[in-house]
Amino acid sequence: RYTDPFYLTNSATLKIRGFKNGYSPSNSASVNFTILNSAIAQITKHPISQSPIVGSAVKLYVKYTGTPKPQVQWQFNNVNISGATSDTLILNNVKLNESGNYRAIVSNASGAVTSNDGILNVLETPVPPVILVQPIDLIANEGDSTTFSIVTSGIPKPTYLWFRNGSPLNAQIGDRLTFANTNLSHVGDYQVQVSNSAGLLLSDQVMLTVNLATGVSSEGSEIPNKFELFQNYPNPFNPTTTISFAIAKLTDVKVSLYDILGREIAILVEETLPAGNYKTIFDATGLASGTYFYRMETKEYVMTKKILFIK
Repeated sequence: RYTDPFYLTNSATLKIRGFKNGYSPSNSASVNFTILNSAIAQITKHPISQSPIVGSAVKLYVKYTGTPKPQVQWQFNNVNISGATSDTLILNNVKLNESGNYRAIVSNASGAVTSNDGILNVLETPVPPVILVQPIDLIANEGDSTTFSIVTSGIPKPTYLWFRNGSPLNAQIGDRLTFANTNLSHVGDYQVQVSNSAGLLLSDQVMLTVNLATGVSSEGSEIPNKFELFQNYPNPFNPTTTISFAIAKLTDVKVSLYDILGREIAILVEETLPAGNYKTIFDATGLASGTYFYRMETKEYVMTKKILFIK
């Protein structure tokens, strides 16, 4: 047995032969020594961030090079994970409290290097969205602020997309839809799409009607003997027209505008008036060209007439 040190600067083969009590030597035996160039550990593939669902299995990987072969130590939020010394970290039945930052420290005799963080965001089990409070029909005064809203639940938190007359309002993606200065361009049917990773549903369809509050003015002093709604003039028109009507006695009067689908889109007059002849000026700025209808209602009289707006 030889116990003293010896030194090599290159790879070599060492032959050994033993003697016993002066007798003939034994056969020689060879031992090969290889000098390896050392190389600091380097990471070639970092852990990847993931968003698993509670209860699932997660695998985090790190790939590396180095001579001698590096050792690995995984960390969770900068604290060593006991026994996690493989290039693959497996987390079975992952829990919410295991969300955080995972990284690997790779080291050998030449040095150590730390991987990028792989962020684990553990998600609760998805639950389809449910609408708790539906949006409702609104009648808004021209110029006022108007807000549709919806209340929902679901996991993950639902996202939203509002629609007007069936077309998406791509910039409106919150649980509230607000118009700061309501006008005729905002009238129509509204609906909101509610979705998450577990499902999608649509809210009730609701209507925004604008109260134009244009006011009325009397025409002459003659007291009519019957209720009557007259044809607007001019007709066709752009953008204003005059609507006249007669009231035979004191009563509540409402004059509204409807689109071709029969939806009430604007209120032109809504007040109590004494007997007399009246007119109101309607400004259609903000509406699309087309055919509309205006309707006069009292307790004793209802009449509808067609109106044509051409830009």
